[in-house]
Amino acid sequence: MGECTVLIYANGNNELEPEIARLLLTLESTEMPPKVTVLVQLGRAPYSLVSRIRPNIRPTNIDGDWSGVRRYKVLHSDRRANSVRTYSSKLLDTLNSTNMADPDTLSDFLQWGARNYPADKYIVVASGHGVGFIGLLSDYTTPYPQILPIPEFCSVLRDLKNTIGKPIDSLILDVCDMNYVEVCYEHVADGTPVTDKLLLSGEETPLAGLPIAQIIAELVSNGQVTSEHVLTIRLSYAPLSRLKECKQKDDTLGELLKEVKSISEKVVVSEDSLYPLMIWIPTDLSQYERYRKWYDRLSINSGKGSEGGIRNMPFPLLLGSLSVYNPDLSESDLYTLASSLGWDDRFSLD
Repeated sequence: MGECTVLIYANGNNELEPEIARLLLTLESTEMPPKVTVLVQLGRAPYSLVSRIRPNIRPTNIDGDWSGVRRYKVLHSDRRANSVRTYSSKLLDTLNSTNMADPDTLSDFLQWGARNYPADKYIVVASGHGVGFIGLLSDYTTPYPQILPIPEFCSVLRDLKNTIGKPIDSLILDVCDMNYVEVCYEHVADGTPVTDKLLLSGEETPLAGLPIAQIIAELVSNGQVTSEHVLTIRLSYAPLSRLKECKQKDDTLGELLKEVKSISEKVVVSEDSLYPLMIWIPTDLSQYERYRKWYDRLSINSGKGSEGGIRNMPFPLLLGSLSVYNPDLSESDLYTLASSLGWDDRFSLD
């Protein structure tokens, strides 16, 4: 049995394709410790979609710019990531057009990896879009944009925990806006954590993503991560469950925060009662105002459920996502962009 199996679910079935495509090159150029197997399920959206959302982006020009979903076993190469344009890893499977926001797709990858590459330790990485307590791993290559809800994501991880007989050793969320108490709570919602260690961005996740290769190498080597972008949380059911239910003005809040701070020293509570308790919120007021509309859109859709483990992305949230790469577009321009992609006839502001 190998020492460690790393399962990376890299969802570039959206406008993040250039960054996600480069992730595999970075993994190849990073030498991992012995007895570490790194498996990647890589989704890549076609340039025609990426360029509509990011009009100034050039073709990625990596490995023939194929689109679809493929599985790789990472092979180390002495080539520098920024100097090569072809993958040297072993191609294990070609899945063609696959919905990466479907929990069954994620489950199939994780179960396949655990079954074919058993190990003493397991690290799971999810890379792609994140939209707070609404969900993560958005897929724009489907007829309408879809998103994987947090509860369904955690359910897949519980199934993996049952398969390997223990919690995942480390879960790395290389996605935006996962630093919510609600998100952390879902990982312990059945009373036991799905992972021993949850790693996520303590502030804004960089466009290029977290330094995944470095994080993996450090976790395997010494269990510690040095990146300033990464917040490490050891999940505990009791304080997170009580904090989730408590209100900002509740007298018990102060004591609960002390308890949660034993998990992480970076706990901050939003001062705006319209929003849920958060592990981090921008401390710079100008930065907070910049994201105010984004938080509003999250709040609008906080109560919507899912069907069959997948949900069509709520239209206000979709506009918020598009505005990240088109900050100068007006609201009407964003609607026009969504319409040009054929995404407007199934969505409303309700």
